[in-house]
Amino acid sequence: MLQLEAREKAIKTIEDKYLDKNKEVMCKLQNFNKKVFCIGIQDDMFTSLENRKSDSFKLNIAKNSQLIRDFIKEADAENVVLELCDERYEEDIGPVLAHPNYDKTMTGVHRRLDKDKADKLLDYDKIAINEGSFEMLVGLDQCAHRMPCKTILGERQISISDKRY
Repeated sequence: MLQLEAREKAIKTIEDKYLDKNKEVMCKLQNFNKKVFCIGIQDDMFTSLENRKSDSFKLNIAKNSQLIRDFIKEADAENVVLELCDERYEEDIGPVLAHPNYDKTMTGVHRRLDKDKADKLLDYDKIAINEGSFEMLVGLDQCAHRMPCKTILGERQISISDKRY
C-alpha cells in the first residue's frame, strides 16, 4: 500500500510540473481508478508546405517532442497510446524503424533532448523533424526502445479520416 501511495504522490508531482506549464497541448482525463494524460501534436495536415519548412514550425515540433519524451520518461509510463492507425504506422513509421541507421539517428535525437536542447534538433540533418510523425516517433522510441513500456496504436484507419476531408 505504501508503494502505491508513493507512486500516486510521484505522479501528482509530475502532473503539477507539466500540466500548468503545457496546458495548450496537454490535458488530463481521470476516472475513479485511472489517469490518462494527453499530449497533442503539431497537426501538419492543414499546414502549408511553406509553413512546415519554417524554423518556428520545426521548433514547435522539437519542443513538443521534448515534452512527450520527458513526460513518458518521468512518469515511468506503463502504456503509451499513439493516435495512429496500423495503416499510417506502416506508411509513416515502419520505413523509419526499418532504416539501418534508425538506432544511431534516434540516439542522436535523444542526446539532444537529454541536454534540454530541443532547438538543436533544427540543425540535426539526420532526420526530418517537420513531419507530423516525428513527435509520435519520439514517443514510440522512448516507450518501446528506451524503457519498458507498452505502445498501443489507437486510431481509426487514415483512409476513413481522409474521406471526411
